[in-house]
Amino acid sequence: MELMVPGSDITGFEHETRTDSQEKQLATATEKLKDPLGLFVFSAEAGCHLISAKLETVEQDIHDEKDKHHHDEGQQGKNADEEETHNEFRLFYEISCQSPSRLTSIQFKYFDEFERAQELDVSVVTESSQTKFEVTRDSPIIGLGGVM
Repeated sequence: MELMVPGSDITGFEHETRTDSQEKQLATATEKLKDPLGLFVFSAEAGCHLISAKLETVEQDIHDEKDKHHHDEGQQGKNADEEETHNEFRLFYEISCQSPSRLTSIQFKYFDEFERAQELDVSVVTESSQTKFEVTRDSPIIGLGGVM
């Protein structure tokens, strides 16, 4: 299972931590993200358990097209101190289920833990098919009957 989400969905900010409060928010969020079975509840009959969890954060510079356009016209763009960044969390979970055919749903408690998160695009890939779902705060369960 892979999860890629903007830092703002998880911590409320997308820059490097600047305060003790932000450090604490990041530490709390990281601990929650390391427990995928607390965030994503699989059908109990499937007998799923966590094998491994890996968390990466990726920082990317954001270049606003308008600023680039003004800079190209000879106007001064943002200086290096004002560059905006976008932090993203990338998680890689290895989860094993004793009876994958009995995996009929996934409930997303993720939205209870991360109040800024609004939706996730989910792809379920099996040996025979690929199915896409949009999971939202208002509809936090996907049915997998017939997919697995």
